[in-house]
Amino acid sequence: MKNVLILGESKWGIKSHNECQLFCEGEFKNVDLRCDKDRTLYYLDKGQNWLKIDAVIWRSQFDADFQTESKLLDIINLSNVKCINPASSIINYSRNIPMYKAIHDIGLNSLEREILIGPSSGYLITPKLDSPLILKAGDYHSGYGKSIIRNQESYQDIVDMVVLLHDFYTLEPYIQYKQDIRVTLIGEELHINERMPSMWKANVCPLKVKDIALSDVAAEVIDGTKRLAEKLGVNVLGADWLLSDNGKWYIIEANMSPGLSPEEEKLVIDLI
Repeated sequence: MKNVLILGESKWGIKSHNECQLFCEGEFKNVDLRCDKDRTLYYLDKGQNWLKIDAVIWRSQFDADFQTESKLLDIINLSNVKCINPASSIINYSRNIPMYKAIHDIGLNSLEREILIGPSSGYLITPKLDSPLILKAGDYHSGYGKSIIRNQESYQDIVDMVVLLHDFYTLEPYIQYKQDIRVTLIGEELHINERMPSMWKANVCPLKVKDIALSDVAAEVIDGTKRLAEKLGVNVLGADWLLSDNGKWYIIEANMSPGLSPEEEKLVIDLI
């Protein structure tokens, strides 16, 4: 039986699978690890016993405790255990700006964005607001830290709040779209969900989520998701794509710890 440590989740829908015993830790600050001189990784369990870890599944996007998460990843990267996704890939690409650069580097069709940081930067530009803009703050996911800006007054109000985060933020155009999909890649498997929005943020409180067939999705979306995973060096990836009203596909963002169904959790464990 292999010991698998899942970091970033307090529980999974399954407790064991494919001769793997799962140990979940949702709070990074409570995690005790030890990497010995042979680069063997150990985890201190609830009974205060050191367990040899055979594999790690990382389930976070640097949106909780950046310093602690970074140090845990450094230790995992040093050890000789397999990590899904690879610790080095998470360190290099998991945050939003490096992810955006990777998307840009391989030429995927994405929305142009402006990136700002500092207490005065947002006040010293006057963005064109012929159409709405989206402001995204920091490295947050799941709809957090995102606002739509429709006029100069709302821009000022949102910047007044976001500067208190002492973090970077981005500005990108809001596009009218007719389809929103999440492509989840796990190894060689691809699962695709279509989300019908109840508000402008399609991934928040969707009216309906349904599975759609690979044959119903443009080849550029499938190919683009695979190319991005290859660029990042990962075997688990969730990529969000929008089909604009003018028929053009845009990759909006990608998540190296996407939401998973119990069946998808099993597929991830099978990668070990």
